[in-house]
Amino acid sequence: MRLATPRSLLSYLALAFVALSPFLLGAATAQKDVEPQVDPRTGLAFTHAFPNNPFKTIITGESTPIALNITNGGEWNHTLVGLGGFLAHPRNLSIPFRNLTTRKYKTPVRVQQTIPVTYNFIVETEAGEYGLVVFANTIDNEGVAHRVLAYQGLVTIADNDSLFDLQSLSIYALLLALIGGIGYSFYNSFLGAPATSGKKRGSTTTPAPIIRRESNVKPGEPDMDWIPDHHLKQEGKSKRQSARLVKKRATASRESLAGSTESLARSDSN
Repeated sequence: MRLATPRSLLSYLALAFVALSPFLLGAATAQKDVEPQVDPRTGLAFTHAFPNNPFKTIITGESTPIALNITNGGEWNHTLVGLGGFLAHPRNLSIPFRNLTTRKYKTPVRVQQTIPVTYNFIVETEAGEYGLVVFANTIDNEGVAHRVLAYQGLVTIADNDSLFDLQSLSIYALLLALIGGIGYSFYNSFLGAPATSGKKRGSTTTPAPIIRRESNVKPGEPDMDWIPDHHLKQEGKSKRQSARLVKKRATASRESLAGSTESLARSDSN
């Protein structure tokens, strides 16, 4: 199994940091939000979340929800009758810039009880950074009306087309490259290991079956069945050639002897 090298891992981490740096900056900005304390008059406290906008980038002209949890830690029961708010200057959240629509509610919040509510608002303004202030209107058991701060913090307003500008496209490209690099490294490290082609240690091979032939050799004669046929043919051919050569030599010897005898006879007659 081949693991990714430290250099490649550092490269992927660098790409991840570059790709996620705008989101990290947005998260750091979100930490500057001023969370409301428990209201001393009513004992109400609010926590918030942006379910569709985790980095608090609000698109102009679209409905944006903010989820609120209202906890009643006071001595009186309350009834939530409305939620509203306004956009403010980013450096001074007490200066309203544009009001938001007020939504009506009729939600009881009893003592030592936590109630979840959602406030939807639409922003129609130029892109930029703004302060967002949300307040809650309540009525207690005595019929006294109260306005309690539910949320205040910084948000970013973006146009509909701003999500597809050059900067955003470059971020998306870096994210895709990062995901592809991590996937490729994971595949090579854990799924792409080549299978070993050699024989496994301890494996045994099945021997070829031995073919047994019936022998017709008579007792006292040599067994020639184990010799391949082509060797027997070559041996028989060589024997025939040897017999011919012996016969030829014998004929030549007789002819030579006859010639010698004839020569001696001639010499005697002379």
